Amino acid sequence: MTRVLTKPLKPTGFWSYATSDDTHSGGRLSQLRSLLADALQQQIGREPRVHLFQDQSTIPLGADWERQIHDALEDASFFIPIISPGFLQSEWCVREVLQFAARQQSLGRNDLIFPIHYIDVEDFSGIRQREMHDPAVLLLLKKHQWADFRELEFHEVDSPLVRRQLRGLAHGVQAALYREIAPAPVGKAAPSSPEAVSPPVVRTVSRTPAPA
Repeated sequence: MTRVLTKPLKPTGFWSYATSDDTHSGGRLSQLRSLLADALQQQIGREPRVHLFQDQSTIPLGADWERQIHDALEDASFFIPIISPGFLQSEWCVREVLQFAARQQSLGRNDLIFPIHYIDVEDFSGIRQREMHDPAVLLLLKKHQWADFRELEFHEVDSPLVRRQLRGLAHGVQAALYREIAPAPVGKAAPSSPEAVSPPVVRTVSRTPAPA
């Protein structure tokens, strides 16, 4: 079947994270979001403008916080969850994942979620499973290729290694936004199975010993 791109998705994303992770890392997650937005803008060009929603930097004081989050998720073309123990324990983070998963399906896509593996959560598949707000969310996220940032917390946010990893992630997002997809047959819903689109290629970092 001929694959046709009728219109690229707009470069509007949603940065989903546990606020406690940003606080305990000295604002590192907020810095990563800004750098990723810049890297994606470089790959797209001057226009259209990239917008990567983050609640603390976007929602004005006094605004209806829950409504702002809901509207931002419904407007987003891609979703970046920062996977950590705090994320999996958060009711709000879980809600965000589920809402965007539904939006992704409504778009007939399965390649618009780009999880960042920020802190190891492998033990949440075992005895710590009960700590998760919804274990099914971790299984859902594992269906998507993860960008591995676990060792990068020992490097400066602006270091070449971190920027290289962000550049690879930005490339995966850009490829998804401009990917050619087969149009749905007349009278049928757009495909949402894993075979509907090709998965994005996201460069990962190997698990090497952390520097002393």
